[in-house]
Amino acid sequence: MSQDQRLGRRTLSVDQLLPVLAIAGSAVLEDTAASEAALLVVEAASTYFAAFLRSPPLVSFNQLKNYPGLSSDSIEERVVAFNRLSLEVLNQDPSQFGETIAPVLAAAAFLVGRGTSHVFLLKRFGRVAPVAFAWFGVIAALAGPRAWDGAWLRAVKGAERLLRPNFDWLDAPSADIGWAEFSWLSSTFDGVEQLAGIPKMLPRTLSIEIVPGAIIQVRLGTGSADIESRVTSEAKARERALQEALTQFVSLAQRVKNLVEKQPVQANEQQTLGLESESIALSTKGARSRRRRDSSST
Repeated sequence: MSQDQRLGRRTLSVDQLLPVLAIAGSAVLEDTAASEAALLVVEAASTYFAAFLRSPPLVSFNQLKNYPGLSSDSIEERVVAFNRLSLEVLNQDPSQFGETIAPVLAAAAFLVGRGTSHVFLLKRFGRVAPVAFAWFGVIAALAGPRAWDGAWLRAVKGAERLLRPNFDWLDAPSADIGWAEFSWLSSTFDGVEQLAGIPKMLPRTLSIEIVPGAIIQVRLGTGSADIESRVTSEAKARERALQEALTQFVSLAQRVKNLVEKQPVQANEQQTLGLESESIALSTKGARSRRRRDSSST
């Protein structure tokens, strides 16, 4: 499902979440201190990446040790240390360190607030390392409620209300479609029209019941990758045609402007000459007629 082009584009892939879910499912029975939870997650992530990555990341996990200000008792020094780490990360090419920097950033943000209060520090890395938010959640889970601020506690309570109800076979289904139906539709048809035509509780979201009582929600995309590429190429072609038309229009407008600037001068000259000759002819005729009247009177 994570690679199905008919579904909406996802910020995170399943592969990115595997190490996060592995740590979240570990048997940690007691809450740990904020600093210990952050370092524990970083060490676990370092072990995972060292085992599954072919080349070592450009940004080392030892960077937390290079910023002792993150362990300072002064909030100002912790913020300054995080900003220094942020500049180092943002000045690097994201393709060189990939997802390995995400747990480091999450741990650093957690250490700044010594809890969940400074999760907003990760917003600047939304495109560079979006999985950092998931790592931050794992650290918060290991630290326990003592490290949660009010906003985080309310979010946890909301999730708890969704997970608390027990499954009952007599309850009405709350999903749009079952897994068997979705599997058959996705393997039989290539387009997204069949999925979009299913009656849904939300317009662009499809609820799928994986197993009885377990429901996931997926966003429907606009179609396959070929359709998207064709639409993109058509849009670029229209844009080029529009640019050419605008260029021709500007050239034509410039030519018309040059003609208009020259035309009034010539028209005025011709009009002035015609009036002058006409006035001369009229004055000559008048003079002749006066002389004739004078001669006839004498």
